[in-house]
Amino acid sequence: MSKNNQTQKISVIVPCYNVELYVKKCIESIIRQTYKNLEIILVDDGSTDSTGEICDNYAKKDPRITVIHKKNGGAASARNAGLDIATGDYINFIDSDDWITTHTYEYLVHLLKKYNVRSSTACCIRAYDNDGKITIGQKNTVEDKIYDSNEMMKRLLTTGGGPVNTLFFREDIGNLRYIEGVINEDEPFLLELYSRIPKLVFGGHQTYVYRKRSGSVTTSSFSKKNVDFYYNTAKNIELVKKVRPELLDYAKDRHYTAAIYCYAKLFFNLRGPEGDKYRKDIRKELHRSRSEIVHSKNLSITFKILGFIFSFI
Repeated sequence: MSKNNQTQKISVIVPCYNVELYVKKCIESIIRQTYKNLEIILVDDGSTDSTGEICDNYAKKDPRITVIHKKNGGAASARNAGLDIATGDYINFIDSDDWITTHTYEYLVHLLKKYNVRSSTACCIRAYDNDGKITIGQKNTVEDKIYDSNEMMKRLLTTGGGPVNTLFFREDIGNLRYIEGVINEDEPFLLELYSRIPKLVFGGHQTYVYRKRSGSVTTSSFSKKNVDFYYNTAKNIELVKKVRPELLDYAKDRHYTAAIYCYAKLFFNLRGPEGDKYRKDIRKELHRSRSEIVHSKNLSITFKILGFIFSFI
């Protein structure tokens, strides 16, 4: 793609917290993109290692880079800080321990134009990090597919998802921001955003490399913040009631899945008064919704059985 075809600016937002071992690879993969019209926003979320210094050094070398240094507030807070100053036509999020292939943005913009849509995404590939030794997962290519708003929301409610490797039209995001201070913050944000997007194209090529490492938020052992998964899915139900009532059963089943998952985690990992409080709340919900869980058309037999058992113990 020639520079003449790179008129639309992409704001790339990268939350960074204590990733001195990984952030260089992430930043290098962005600045080496064949699509050059980028605004790169690195958000140092109160790092206590050299992450902030690394970001500043890259900003000195590349005028497209802006660094925000802020008090630690989590990934949601960091993404919001980036959104608040972004000026691009499109928004893209990258996690600071991941990286992207050289033609990622050229490919995503190509998809926008080819299918005449406002948002595009592509496949990810896993990179398993075992103390610095990287093993790349299976590579494959699938056919492109276009999803309408309902299909995107349904997909999120059934399989989950995240915001990375996607170009979002900034005007669609508008004043929408992440809920701060919680884990699993992506779903409420994306669910509302998808309700605003007419269509999204899913490209079949793998362009985003997702580093799976021990100690990251998504692989660490249970903490009480995991209960946010349960409470966030309850908020999802309220949103779906307002904007897509035909998807209500999927929103409820997502909530019941979260309840069963969190209850199991609490039961085996968090004993004592704090765990008892959360278990009591979730058990009450499971007991109240027992009939809907058992008769759900979408929940697996395993989850139905677990939901029934957990409503009593």
